[in-house]
Amino acid sequence: MSVLIFSIIASAYYFNVNISNSYARDSKKLLKTSDSQYSDGTLVVDQNFAMLELAQVNGTMNNITSIDIGLPSTGWNVTEAELDFEDISQKNQTKVIEEDFDGFQTIEKDKVEVLAQQINITEHTKIFGVHLYGFKLEESTDPEPVYVQINGWNNTHYHENNTMYGDRVNLTLTESIPGWQIHTFPNPIDLYPGYYSLVLNGTDIKDGDRYFWWQNSLSSFTELYSSRYWNKAGNWEWKESQGTVFMHKFDQWQNKSYFPSEINMTAIVDGNPYKILPENEVGEGNRTVTNLDFTVPGDKLVIPIENNESINLSFNLTYNVKIKKILNAQANVTITDGLYHKWQISPIINRVTSNDSIRFDYSKNWSAITVYRGGENIMDQVIIDKVKHILTIPNNTIKDGASWLITANSTNIPVTFNIPEAQYKIGEKIWINVDNPDNYSNIICVLADDSGTPVFKETNQTQTYDILSFSYIVQTDDHNGTWSAFVFWNNETDAGFKTQSFNVIASTNGGGGPTILPPSGDDDDDSKTTTEVDYSLVIIAVIITGFVIAGGFASFTAYKKVMKTRELKKERLYNKFLDAFNLNNVIVINKKSGLNVYEQFFAGKKLDATLISGFLDAIRAFGIELTSAYEQSQSISLEYKDSKILMSEFKDFRIIFILKDRPSEEFLKSVTDLSYDIDRDYGELLEKFAGNLAPFAGIKGLIERHLNTSFISPLKIVDIEGIELSPAEISLVQKAKSIMKQNKLDYFFTTFLMPEQAYDPKRTELIFKLIEKKVFQPTDISFS
Repeated sequence: MSVLIFSIIASAYYFNVNISNSYARDSKKLLKTSDSQYSDGTLVVDQNFAMLELAQVNGTMNNITSIDIGLPSTGWNVTEAELDFEDISQKNQTKVIEEDFDGFQTIEKDKVEVLAQQINITEHTKIFGVHLYGFKLEESTDPEPVYVQINGWNNTHYHENNTMYGDRVNLTLTESIPGWQIHTFPNPIDLYPGYYSLVLNGTDIKDGDRYFWWQNSLSSFTELYSSRYWNKAGNWEWKESQGTVFMHKFDQWQNKSYFPSEINMTAIVDGNPYKILPENEVGEGNRTVTNLDFTVPGDKLVIPIENNESINLSFNLTYNVKIKKILNAQANVTITDGLYHKWQISPIINRVTSNDSIRFDYSKNWSAITVYRGGENIMDQVIIDKVKHILTIPNNTIKDGASWLITANSTNIPVTFNIPEAQYKIGEKIWINVDNPDNYSNIICVLADDSGTPVFKETNQTQTYDILSFSYIVQTDDHNGTWSAFVFWNNETDAGFKTQSFNVIASTNGGGGPTILPPSGDDDDDSKTTTEVDYSLVIIAVIITGFVIAGGFASFTAYKKVMKTRELKKERLYNKFLDAFNLNNVIVINKKSGLNVYEQFFAGKKLDATLISGFLDAIRAFGIELTSAYEQSQSISLEYKDSKILMSEFKDFRIIFILKDRPSEEFLKSVTDLSYDIDRDYGELLEKFAGNLAPFAGIKGLIERHLNTSFISPLKIVDIEGIELSPAEISLVQKAKSIMKQNKLDYFFTTFLMPEQAYDPKRTELIFKLIEKKVFQPTDISFS
């Protein structure tokens, strides 16, 4: 009974795993597998392949006040905007001269019949109209008009003169209630730099009619004069007042150009302000905004232009905007038993602007890459960056309506899986426990019987689980013999395959179909009433009990295997942690010249790399402690003072590692992988090395990937839009931000996040995941 209970618990465990992975498939859209076809140990997987479509939208616009740039379609992301401005000038606007008040003046017959306000024009200006603040009280039945007009200014006596500019209009104020009223001139009045006057002329006013114009005696325009023509004891004269300004606003246009900096001219891109930079000539400016990555809503990029003077600006614009978009192409990969798997990608490429290109990242494991356009091999026209593994189809290669095909081979990356038992019987569950090779990849498991016929096929997509399990219960109509388990996996750019055989005993007669027990004989007389045991029921009960026990034992064995795998993974994580902090220095040396081509220092004391290299080379012949030999790579190590020194020799270069202590076996294997990658990416440069170190800077990235040096480097936090983080990961990111803020730093070390700076497996695993997701990224720091 205890075995049966354990079997149920173990089965529930695997059921939960499958449910979790099903949720991951629904929630992740990075890899969309539409179908897969299996035949004779080969699997063809149909999937999407993401490419980056790049384009540039450029052109000119004249006499505009805001920027609206049309895009080819919706869904584009802007990456860069280059804006060049000319003829930055002021256009139509309402210019406020005075809008505060602390009193008023009144036009009234035989008292005050004319009011005038001095105005200062500094640029060629067209006056379309004027806003006045006041009200009227009219008692006459047929009032005579009061006129609004613009006159010249008498600079000697500080009042208006008799020269009128343009046409005058009637004063129209509201009755009894003060307010703003617009007075528009029949034709715009051209004024050039100088002093003028705004006049309310009421010389024909009738008795009982009064007109009130509000004023401010504490105006900020302290240099301006206002004046009134009044009756002083029977004598009419002008009375001026400096610093008292009547309330008025002009609707005007000024022919004035600006440097962008004098009006704080600003472009708003993705909600962020970017100041327009001035050029040598007035009215000209530019701004290039880089490192953008935002999606434009709709098919127009709108860039508002602001300034701090509330000026209605007009300008001419020349622009060049770089945009990008994900282009999902149909692809398939043929995964089979062999050294290579074959990829075919069939993108649909149509030109959207006059400057387009297509780019995609490919795996370092790809080879024999070929690009066909309309069936023609055009590899001489595409651009391949073999260091960054990027292929670009440039602008001059794209032709509308052409068919495209990209083919490549990728080396097999075996997937690790385990089948706990070597033999299975009817009713027993076959567990296939697969180590997760890569997050968000497809895993397809196929079971084929002794004739090669597939009896089970299931596809799953991994998320962040250590182990993914498939299971199949042996049926009574299954075939006896040697079965094969095929496990295929792929992501967008890599694929792998592995197979394992095991035995199945499904029937006693050696063939398919159920086993039937013969009926028991019955020679007794039916009249006998003695109760007898039905042995066929006993046999069936025994068989069922056997199945339960066997199933429970199989589940127990599988569970033990899972636990063992987890312990091994914990050990590997611990070694990964220790190896990172064990590393002091890495030096890559060209064998022929003996010169360092790359060096990276992490901790400890710097040692003379040339001296160490020569010393190791001299004693190598004596075979001092040969550490390991993996194919073409050999490593020797020795102790020097307080350090452990490891040298790996590979073809045309040597890598020297200065360590605090002996490294783990996983570290030595990583050194071999690192050597292969350096040879692949830099082998030709090392063979022809003539002293130029610049091409070898990229070795840093290889060291980070293989030796996990990001874990011991100063790190920064990068907010990546759209990335999904677990609650634990979010909490750790917040903790890192809090530590940086408290210590006024723009970087942190992983040890800051460790409790008492000691090893913590959960915290360590979270940090490694955040580094893999590029949320934590290495950064350079300066102590100057």
